[in-house]
Amino acid sequence: MKKLAAVPVMLFLSSITLAPVVFSQVPDTAAIEVAVAKLDLNQITAEQLESLPGIGKVKAAAIIAYREKVGKFSSLEEIKEVKGISDKTLEKLSSYLYVHN
Repeated sequence: MKKLAAVPVMLFLSSITLAPVVFSQVPDTAAIEVAVAKLDLNQITAEQLESLPGIGKVKAAAIIAYREKVGKFSSLEEIKEVKGISDKTLEKLSSYLYVHN
């Protein structure tokens, strides 16, 4: 019985035409670097902040409020003084932000 069940499958598979697969040259994605322009933490707008990873409306507003109350940030590390900004968040943001004194 097993041999009879295999016959229709074999006939089906033999009727399939396989098209050749052609792979185009694809650059090694590990070698691609994307240039990201960093934004000055002392000049960035709330809307720009919201576009960054880990920053929503509430954190963006808190960063702007801190900057207005305390003044310009003297270092990127100082952003951790803002409620809700942790070491992990700072690590994510460091690729996108800098502080110009």
